[in-house]
This record gives sequence, C-alpha cells and structure tokens, in this order.
Amino acid sequence: MTRTVAAAALAAAALSTFSYAGQRESAIPAALAAMAETERAFAKRASVVGVRDSFLEFFADDAIRFAEAPGPAKTFLRGLPSQPPSVVELSWEPRFGDVAASGELGYLTGPATRIVHRDGAPPPASLCYFSIWKKQADGTDGTYRVFIDQGIGTPEPVTFSPGVTRAASEDRFTGDPRNGRAALERADRSLLSDAARLPLADVYRRALARDGRIYRDGVMPIVGGAAAERWFASSADRRMSGELLNAETAKSGDLGYTYGRYLLTAADAGGDPERGHYVRVWTRTRSGQWKLALDVTAPVPPPR
Repeated sequence: MTRTVAAAALAAAALSTFSYAGQRESAIPAALAAMAETERAFAKRASVVGVRDSFLEFFADDAIRFAEAPGPAKTFLRGLPSQPPSVVELSWEPRFGDVAASGELGYLTGPATRIVHRDGAPPPASLCYFSIWKKQADGTDGTYRVFIDQGIGTPEPVTFSPGVTRAASEDRFTGDPRNGRAALERADRSLLSDAARLPLADVYRRALARDGRIYRDGVMPIVGGAAAERWFASSADRRMSGELLNAETAKSGDLGYTYGRYLLTAADAGGDPERGHYVRVWTRTRSGQWKLALDVTAPVPPPR
C-alpha cells in the first residue's frame, strides 16, 4: 500500500464507525481502517492481474498455507500458472474483523465469489474469506500483508452488515502483555484437551467470544455461542484431538492466533475420521481470559 493510500485510510478512519448488537457506535481504529483499505486494494489488484499474481504481491514473505503440513505460501503460489481474471475471477470485500491495540496484528473476513470463465464451467461459487494480517517492518509505510488466508466455501452467498464492522471490544484486555503468549498456548491446549473428551457443543459454547465465528467448509458461518451449540449438537458423537503448532500474540497482548493439527473422530471410534489443520484467532478479555474470535478448519482430502 502506498503512502498516499495509507494517509487516505488514516483520514477516513476518523469518519468510519463500527457497530455491534446492543452497543453504541464507536470510531474504527486507524489500524483496522488501514488494514481494510489494503484488503480492498488487494481485491482490486486481483481484478486486474488475477489471483496468483495478486496473492504474490499482497502475501507476506513468511505467509503460510496448509496441506499435509504448514508450508510457505509463496513457494506454492510461484508454482501455479498465472491466469488473468478473464479465466478465473475472484472477488471479495472486507466486512468484519478486528485489530490489536498495538496495531500490528489483525484479521478480516467477508463475502467472496469465484467465477470460472469457460464453456461448461460450474456456476459462480459462494465463499467466505478469512485472512490474518500483519504489519510489515518495511520502513515508515507500515504496509499490511496477509500471513494466513483460509476461507471456506458456502452453500449460498454470505450476508454481512454494510461497511466494516469491528468485533465487540468493550471488554478488551489492557493489562501487562508479557505473559500473553504463554496464556494463549494454555488456552488453545485446554480447548484441545476438552474437545477430545467432551461434547464439542459444550466446548465451543464456553470458548467462543460473544460474537465469535466458526467457519467450516460447505457450511454457512456459525456466529455466537448459541448458534455453535446448535450446530455442534448435530454431531454430538464427535470428538476432536489435536496438537498446537504455533501461537503468536500482539505486542499489546489483547489479540493473538494459533494453528495446529486436528483429528475429528466419532466418540465410539466408528466412521471415517477427518484430519487437517485448524486456525484460530483469539481475543483477550479485561480479566486476562482468552476467547475464540474465529475458528476455521482446513481438512486434508482423504487419500483416493
């Protein structure tokens, strides 16, 4: 993002607002406005040069992707053919997200659509994208780049409130951030431990932030503890084990992410297991408790 765009985003931040149920409107933080503006520039660039080339431009050098194991995203992207949007068109828009008080870490999500332009192509695919963004150490520009991108396919278009809505932040942590990563690792491992022995409906209802989101491929976004409880109740016989691979918190200690491996099995060991990787964004309450802001899984396709 150029200095001109960054300055415009900061100026616009003073006029931008976010809202959430039952709360008054407040100004969007300048960092979140700048991050959303970068996302829009990313989407606009994709409409010009295509998916692969725009991803190479807007992904961080250390960005990762998930396959059999986490690996460098840019190495994978460089191995793909460059295709103009006249062949494959991907469009998206930021509608919901959050940023740490220190400004260097945040996430965005929103509706997306993929269209394949060829004879006999499938109809447009509805998606819900999710990206973790990090501010890069590249001088005074303070450019944001994507660190993890892990969206889902949805059975129909996903609707969001107009504009950009910030996740609820009235109970945000403002204390000493020095123990943030250790506390986040404990929270993630505790969730994994509970999920291996307790109904997932109970586990996620307790772990989710008030407006926390759960993304699963092929399912509409699940928002809030009550919705999560209803959805997981349909798979009451499932248990999830896993291993935390990495955790990072913002300098302010109020926002962080984790990712790792998971295995989803039936409690009675029957049926085919699902395995893959999870990505979680966490927000920390004033009391120091970490709560799930967003949880998404990236299943590994079963062997043929």
